[in-house]
Amino acid sequence: MIILIVFAFIAGLVTILSPCILPILPIVLSGAISGGKKRPLGAVSYTHLDVYKRQATNNANEQLITMAQQKLGDEKQEIKTDLDNKRREFEKLVESVQKELRDNDKTSQSIIQQIKDHEKITKDLSITTEGLRKVLTNNQLRCLLYTSRCV
Repeated sequence: MIILIVFAFIAGLVTILSPCILPILPIVLSGAISGGKKRPLGAVSYTHLDVYKRQATNNANEQLITMAQQKLGDEKQEIKTDLDNKRREFEKLVESVQKELRDNDKTSQSIIQQIKDHEKITKDLSITTEGLRKVLTNNQLRCLLYTSRCV
């Protein structure tokens, strides 16, 4: 007897899956919604399905939100780490440029001082050269005026 009940139950399940039963499903389900004594045993109403659907959707949404927050948190941490690394590299670069500028400034000051020294030496040489020219010119004139031979 139990075997027959199990066999009938399995046959009912197979019947539900067959395409011939599809036109009858709206009638059975509408009777399930209306309730009352005419409601078939084991029929599930649409309101129960809606509740289950909403619960499943809410659970899926919560899981999706949790996964998205976790993913965004991981990406945020990666971005923060990357930004910190780039900031450190930028600070090192700025320090290097500042040091190079200080060294260049010292070199520039040294070059400017050397140029000033050379200008002073050039001016002194110019004055000395002009004096020597005058002396030489005076000597040549005296030599020409007083002697017939000048060396």
